[in-house]
Amino acid sequence: MPNRPYTRAERVGDEIQKTLGEIINRNINFEDVDGLITISKVIMTSDLKMAKIYLSYLGNEETRSLAFKLVHNHKIQIRQLLGQNIHLKTTPLLKFYNDNTFEQISKIEQLLQKIDNESDSD
Repeated sequence: MPNRPYTRAERVGDEIQKTLGEIINRNINFEDVDGLITISKVIMTSDLKMAKIYLSYLGNEETRSLAFKLVHNHKIQIRQLLGQNIHLKTTPLLKFYNDNTFEQISKIEQLLQKIDNESDSD
């Protein structure tokens, strides 16, 4: 498989992912949230005006929802801090999404384990 060029949008997305991770961990108080929130992926539009940020959370459903609300409620502050820490003409609009990849993987692993256990008992 040939390597394709790394686009400007991908480079900016990677930089925003790193910077947002630092901003969120430093500036949002997650004391009431038991778990770990990470930015799993950032997808930039080609004009760099909008960033789709995928949040991944390790914890139970209730605290996941609380963590997502905290980030969403601080969206304006997060964008302002991003603008101060990254060098772009304009700071992109931020759209946050819940990334449930870990939960899907866990469900698949449970199903595979169940199938394996059933085949062992036959």
